[in-house]
Amino acid sequence: MSTSSQSARRSDEIRRRRMAGAHAAPKSAARSSSGLLDKMIRRSDTRRRVVSRPTMPPVVMRRDASIGASSGVNTRRRSSRRLYNVSLGSQGAEMRLPSLPRLGFSWRAISFLLLAGVAAVLYYLWTAPEFQVSAAQISGLKRVTKADVNRALALREAPVFTLDAKRIEQELLKDFSEFSAVEATIELPNTLLITVTERTPVMIWQQNDRSILVDEQGKTFQARDNAMLESLPVIKASGDPPRLPKEVSLAEETPLPTANLAEEISKDVVQEFIPTTLFQPEMIAAILKLAAQAPQGAQLIYEAAHGFGWQDQRGWIVYFGDLSDLDIKLNEYRAILEHIKASGGTPAMISVEFAHAPYFRLEE
Repeated sequence: MSTSSQSARRSDEIRRRRMAGAHAAPKSAARSSSGLLDKMIRRSDTRRRVVSRPTMPPVVMRRDASIGASSGVNTRRRSSRRLYNVSLGSQGAEMRLPSLPRLGFSWRAISFLLLAGVAAVLYYLWTAPEFQVSAAQISGLKRVTKADVNRALALREAPVFTLDAKRIEQELLKDFSEFSAVEATIELPNTLLITVTERTPVMIWQQNDRSILVDEQGKTFQARDNAMLESLPVIKASGDPPRLPKEVSLAEETPLPTANLAEEISKDVVQEFIPTTLFQPEMIAAILKLAAQAPQGAQLIYEAAHGFGWQDQRGWIVYFGDLSDLDIKLNEYRAILEHIKASGGTPAMISVEFAHAPYFRLEE
């Protein structure tokens, strides 16, 4: 074989190898690129497992209500959970606790709960026995009994929160003319303290078959105990007492005795009794002095025409008028009585209503 033919066969073989290599090059390149990508992925996964980065707390973004309203985005909060990370002492070491739900309540629900709580408290305070008053603790009574006062109050297990001290004082002064002053005090949990000042009667005014008591200030009040009438001086009146000076009645804000006083005194119901100022304190003192100077067994009297006097048990009547200059009138009476007895007569009436003009009338 010649040298030229061997060269031609070698050239053809080289050409075939190049053509085969050109066809195989894309496949090998693809295989090499895919293998390189797999190595990179495995290397990144290995790096992730090896490198430990600290966990950052979640960031919660709160949208502004104005932004949501302007952009049309629904800004209603979704219920999220609050995360708690606890440090374990070493740097970068933390332990995450179980997350807690974030609860949300609307103002309507909160208002309803508050209303229900207040209603429950009010119901308990209204119905609890430890806050109910069944009877008042009363001090200062002399003639009126505690049962009378509690009956007038009519508490009936009333809640202590419903009591009004001022109203109680006014009602007791209205129901009991014997009281000159009333002071009510309310104390928790269920105490009502009442301190009263009773009027002290010094005389009895008897008119139209009815008796009323009069204190040293001239105030009238109802007689509840008939046994008391036996120990006080009694003035039997056949007419209304003299009118008080107008300035006195206005200063004390008390009604003047009128022509209807006999009707007021004759009322049988205690609650209908109208207390009034019957006399001034100076007149009360003069009446008591007259009662002390009257003879044993004499009946004190009052007549609208002749004023005050007494009915002597020996049969005659003595008039002293309005009790002004009482000491002078008493001396005149004693002198006239001695004169009549010295002359052997018996008086039927002696009048010293006017100290400068006394007179008398003898029995026929």
